Amino acid sequence: MHTGSFKETVLADLAVNWQHRGIAGQPHRPGDVVRSLTDVRFLPVLMLRAASYAHARADLPGKLVSRGLSLANRLIFGVECAAQTQIGPGLYFPHTGGIVIGATRIGSGCVVYHQVTLGAKIIDMPFTPSLRPTIGDNVVLSAGSKILGGVTIGDGAIVAANAVVTKDVAAGDVVGGVPATIIKKG
Repeated sequence: MHTGSFKETVLADLAVNWQHRGIAGQPHRPGDVVRSLTDVRFLPVLMLRAASYAHARADLPGKLVSRGLSLANRLIFGVECAAQTQIGPGLYFPHTGGIVIGATRIGSGCVVYHQVTLGAKIIDMPFTPSLRPTIGDNVVLSAGSKILGGVTIGDGAIVAANAVVTKDVAAGDVVGGVPATIIKKG
């Protein structure tokens, strides 16, 4: 798991945003950074990062800032994320709206489309990591997919649109359907 600073993580997220927007590797004008920081694909990631870093502080002001940022992210962009979720750098949301992240971990370089749910199979308000999904690096979670329970999605796996995953997915596999089955072996 990435243990870099807030700045390093946000810069990695920004680089992925630029890559997906087709401007990676090009000279950037000062306005590009401003546009990127206010982009609806990047701003929810930035808010999620800030909330996570504020939550990591042991003091009450940090917890309050975390809750405020999380609430704003949910209300403005429709992205709800448990503060306990560890998320690697390079997270990208092509579209926001209806994203619920209650995973133990999301690896580096993951793409999460709209209406994705990551969470426990049962109500788990205390956030028990063993009841939550673990997502590997470079995973694509397509629109409407649901990953439920203490399952692991391996590195480079793809979860098809509207799939419901309740069992582990091996690295590189493509799964789809309800319940999800292997469409293509990695």
